[in-house]
Amino acid sequence: NSFCTLLVVRTGHTVMRRVAAYSVCALATAMCRSARRRQSGRGWGDEGGDDDLLRDVQEQAQRIVDPATFGASPADSALTQQYAAASEIDINLEKLPRAPAQFDLMRESAVYKWSTTAKYGRKVIGPMREWADEFQCRTGVFVTMDPKFPERAAAGGYESADDVEVNLFFFGADKAVSDALPLLKAMTALDPSHVRAAIYRKTDDGGVEWLTLRRINRERRPADIPPISLKTPGKYTMLFENPEEAVTRTVFEETGIDLDASSLVKTNVIRSTPPQYYWRPTVHYWVAELPEDAEVLGPQVAARSYMMEWDSRILRQSTDEADRVWASQADSKTGCAWLKSRTIDELQKPIKMEDTYMATRYTPPPASGLQDLLKFD
Repeated sequence: NSFCTLLVVRTGHTVMRRVAAYSVCALATAMCRSARRRQSGRGWGDEGGDDDLLRDVQEQAQRIVDPATFGASPADSALTQQYAAASEIDINLEKLPRAPAQFDLMRESAVYKWSTTAKYGRKVIGPMREWADEFQCRTGVFVTMDPKFPERAAAGGYESADDVEVNLFFFGADKAVSDALPLLKAMTALDPSHVRAAIYRKTDDGGVEWLTLRRINRERRPADIPPISLKTPGKYTMLFENPEEAVTRTVFEETGIDLDASSLVKTNVIRSTPPQYYWRPTVHYWVAELPEDAEVLGPQVAARSYMMEWDSRILRQSTDEADRVWASQADSKTGCAWLKSRTIDELQKPIKMEDTYMATRYTPPPASGLQDLLKFD
C-alpha cells in the first residue's frame, strides 16, 4: 500500500496520521525518476545518474495502482467535496492517443493532458513533487508538469508567475483518472505552502543562535534548489492541512522538538515570485524560542534525506564554505547546527542572491516585543 501510517510519539500525546511522503511511495519514486527528461531551461536541471534505476523503473512503470486500494477517510472525502465545490475553474482533461516522447517508459498507461497556468499547476505538483506524490498516493494517478513554452518561461516572459502556461500530464487507468477529478479540482481551491520556523536560543553575550539543518535534495529538482539546502526547520502542508498545523508537525519531524503553537510568532508570508520561478509556492515564516525542556534530536522522519554522521575531516577539506562551517559547528549525530544570523546570511547569499536572508524572513512584528532580542546584522 502506497499510503504510510506514520506513528509519531510526541510529548504527552500520540499523533497518528496517514502520510503520503515521497520516500514511501515506491511507484511515485520510480515513475518520477523514469521520465529521463532533459529539462534544461525548463526549471528542472538534469544531472543524469538515472540509468542505474532503469531496471526498477521498467518493472514498476507499467503497474498502475488500483485506486480502490487507496481508501480516503470520510473526513477527507467531505473536504474534497467542499473544496471542489469552491473551485473557481473547470478542468477539461484531454485524452492523448499516446504519451509524449519524454515519457517513453510509460506506454502501458492512459495519458491525459490539462492545459492551464502555473497558478493552478503548482498547487498540484510542488517544487519537489510534494503534492504530486500525495495526489498519486491518494488516487493511483501519476502527474507531472511542463511549461507549454519552455523558452518563454525560462526567460521570464510573462507578467507574473501565475500566468506561465503549463501542461499537466496524468498517467493512470481511465477510471482512476476520472475518479481523481474531484480531488484535483479541490486542490486548485487550496493554497498549499511551504512552512519554516526559525528556532532560536539565547547566548551568554545577549545575542541568539538559530537552529539549522542541511537537507539532501532530489537529483531532479528545480534550478533554484541546490543539491544540499541549508535550512531552518519546516517542510510543507499536506492536503487539507493548514500552515499552523504543518509547521508544528514538520518541526517535530525534522528536529524532534515539540513546539506549542502558541509559542510561534508569525513574521512573514512570501507569495510573489519571478515568472521564471513559476513553481515556487507561498512560504509562511515564524520564529520561536527553543523550549527550556526541549532536546534537539534531529530528523525523526526520512533521516537519510539530511546530512548526518559525516566525517568532519572530509568536510573541512571541502571547497564549499557550508561544508567547512558544518564541520566545525554542527552535531553529526543530530544533523543540526546553531548558527549566528550573519553566518546564515553569508552561506545563503550565493544561492538566494540577497544580503538579508534572515531579516527578510524572520524580523518579528513590533507587537511581539522581540525586536530588541532578535536583531539581524
